[in-house]
Order: sequence, then structure tokens, then C-alpha cells
Amino acid sequence: MDLSSFLTSLATSFAIFVVLMFLFTWQSRIPANSVVYYLNRILNGLDPYENGSRTRNSFVWIQEALFSTEEDVVAIYGVDTAVYFVFLTTVLRILVLAGLVLLPVLLPVAATGKIAVDKNSTGKGAFTELERLSMGHVKSEDANPNSNDNTSHAPHELSGTFLPFWTESEV
Repeated sequence: MDLSSFLTSLATSFAIFVVLMFLFTWQSRIPANSVVYYLNRILNGLDPYENGSRTRNSFVWIQEALFSTEEDVVAIYGVDTAVYFVFLTTVLRILVLAGLVLLPVLLPVAATGKIAVDKNSTGKGAFTELERLSMGHVKSEDANPNSNDNTSHAPHELSGTFLPFWTESEV
């Protein structure tokens, strides 16, 4: 994949996101849909539209989701939802930690490593800019081409092994 294809894909995904956010905002402001979008507020005896305003912020649900306790979730939605939320928060912690800690460490290792050239490659353009950053194209300077001893993969392997355990110990 070349850079222009990546940027086109990114722009297309962002456009779809904007359209879906617009549809969510439009649907959540229809009074008949308040039971769907504001069920938690209705069950707690609160006004779905905060003081009768029909222009409620579309992102307030994020704040309500972050500050609701596990007991509230179990009481309103059940144990299955609470277990699912625990799973989602664990995955979110792993991904955020990987993004904040590992990407600044591992991307330079992958970008500056010698690129392993396949003998069966098609020549020019076989590895594009984005493919250079993948761990499969990192080759150690002193590694024997016939050996599997490649120390350049050590940071990737260590992070993949210990990141889930480190994240779980933080819970």
C-alpha cells in the first residue's frame, strides 16, 4: 500500500464517521427515540433532554458512561453487560498503553532497521513507505541469513508478551 492509497482510505473512513455521527445526532434528537438513546437517564428519573432542551450535546453519553459505577450497570442492564464492559475496558487499556508507550519505541526500531529483501520480490516498489514499518521487514545487521537468530525483533516480542500482563496488573 502506498501513501496516497493510505490517505485516501483514511479520508474515506473519516467521511463515513462524520456521516454516522450526523445520523446519530439527528436520530437522538427525535423525541420518540429518547427511550433508545437516553434509557439510563429515564430509568434514573432524569429528563432525557436536560432541562427540556432538545439540543443536548451528543457527546454527554461518554461522560455518563465513564462515571457510572459497576453497581449501576448491573442494576440497570445486568451482569452480562458488566462483564462485557470489563472486557472492553481491558482491551481499551491495552490499546491506549500500546499507543502511548510502545509506538514511540517500536516504530523507530522498525523504520531504521535494515529492510529484509525477498529474493522473489518484484523489484522496484516491492516495499512501500508504510510496509517499511512492519516488523517482518526488520533485519539485524549481524544476523546470518540462514539463521532465525534475529535480535531486532526482541522489542516487539517483549512488548507483545508483557503488555497484556502489565495492563491486567493495573486493574
